[in-house]
Amino acid sequence: MSKKHTGKILIDSEYIPFTLRKSKRAKRIIIKIDISGNLELVIPFYSSIKAGTIFLEKQTDWIKKHFTKLDRSKNKYSFLGREIQICENKEMKKDFFFEDEKNILQIKDSDATADAYYKWLRKEAETYLIERTYKIACKINFHPNRISLRNQKNRWGSCTSQKNISLNIKLMQFEPELIDYVIIHELCHLKEMNHSQKFWQLVQSFLPNYKELRKKLRGNI
Repeated sequence: MSKKHTGKILIDSEYIPFTLRKSKRAKRIIIKIDISGNLELVIPFYSSIKAGTIFLEKQTDWIKKHFTKLDRSKNKYSFLGREIQICENKEMKKDFFFEDEKNILQIKDSDATADAYYKWLRKEAETYLIERTYKIACKINFHPNRISLRNQKNRWGSCTSQKNISLNIKLMQFEPELIDYVIIHELCHLKEMNHSQKFWQLVQSFLPNYKELRKKLRGNI
């Protein structure tokens, strides 16, 4: 069980809200910024809120850098690692239509661009992510009980003790090799429900370059 607290940090004359969460699983202090710009500080359960806040205040340059990066990419949309354009087409009967060769997503209403984009991502994910997960699971002889999709802020995937795997629809933004990394990561939790050395050795047996992929994926948080 974790406890949450909220606060604000001053960055360039602007107060940025953040959530501080104490976690029994955390071994060190971690700062997270999701693609929506939500700032979260995760600290070990035994650490004090004051210690976490002091740590956060020392990381203002890092936070500013990542918020700047987030602002630059705010109006960019991508699909399977390719940057795509979104254009309005009021004559369409459908809500959206993707021109694969031109990397253009046509939507009915430009006032609802983000909603249409994520609705389309979910539709694509229902085919791609589900089929890809079952294909990889079959190849490495792992057997998940159920695979579901979510639109999460802080997690790319999860696996329960009931062998149910959940994947973030936003994975559809990334190139296939990063998607495969997340899928294999969660499938390996079917054998090792932790992040021990044994778990990472299992991941590495399927993906020798998993560290490189993991680092690349973290850069998109």
